[in-house]
Amino acid sequence: MTPEESALLSDFGAQLLYAIAALICTCTFYGIYLLATSIAFYLLFRKGTRGVARKILLACLVLLLLTYTWAFVVKCAANLVNIQGALVENQSGGDLTTQIDNATIAILPYQYMIAWPVTLNLIISDCIVTWRAWVIWTGSKPIRGCLLIFASASFVVNIVDCIFDDIALKSFWATSAWDTAAAFLSFGLNLVATLLIALRVWQYHQVMRSWVNHPRTCAENVLLVLVESGAVYCVLQFVYSMLILFSERSPGGVTPLFIATSMVIEWFLAASALYPVSVIIIVNLEWSPLDYTLRNTYASNEESGNHRARISSLKFAQETQLERSQKSDNIMAK
Repeated sequence: MTPEESALLSDFGAQLLYAIAALICTCTFYGIYLLATSIAFYLLFRKGTRGVARKILLACLVLLLLTYTWAFVVKCAANLVNIQGALVENQSGGDLTTQIDNATIAILPYQYMIAWPVTLNLIISDCIVTWRAWVIWTGSKPIRGCLLIFASASFVVNIVDCIFDDIALKSFWATSAWDTAAAFLSFGLNLVATLLIALRVWQYHQVMRSWVNHPRTCAENVLLVLVESGAVYCVLQFVYSMLILFSERSPGGVTPLFIATSMVIEWFLAASALYPVSVIIIVNLEWSPLDYTLRNTYASNEESGNHRARISSLKFAQETQLERSQKSDNIMAK
């Protein structure tokens, strides 16, 4: 083996090592995702799928399962084909450079495919999170319009990003300016949705505290979990977006940035699938306290005020009638 082949084999082995490490993370997260999805399906079917909103949730859950499974299969197949083409098959007469080049060509179909299930997974996640904020902010057209604009822009940019990635494909971890734009736009959408839910938590807490002295309700607990999980997801998405931005400007090869990016990508892809599933689980565990209470808290507060006004009017009428009867009795006595 020549020194050039030895250096090439060492570099290929380093890439393969971190690819297998990332694949281990993928398999682990996929198992966790299957467990969470099974729970979500059980809760959905237990509570019933009547109504348009619940049917849409069920369709999103099924589509999310298909896209994440598609990405899982593509990643596993790409690693296996890469190892087989570079180290197992010998179709180049022992020329290691040619074998690695052949392996690179062999995994091209998987490289073209991998961006689409990952992007569809992210779009579905963004839609479910946007829907959660949309439902909570019933009756607020400006806020709903802002969410709709963010969601539409994120959808368009992510689709365009996939198209450009396939056109300008260079390597399995190649990035482009569209990758950065799509990552930051999706991050902005999730950040806005999380902040809107947090604002609703604060408003709801203020109304309930002024209405009656009460312990924390189920609706508040659900909202707080949504805010906390959304905050964690936004932090992870921000780290992912920054790594994509730095990777675009970095040289190729196995660098610490490449290793960090490959690991964070696996964490983020798992989170983008697990976060919407966790939202569905939370909503179905406390479906009625969250949606019903938020819709009726302010209305109930107004109704209680009207009720107190009616009671005051009734008391005033009763007191007036009593005074008149007393005056009438005094006149009769005289």
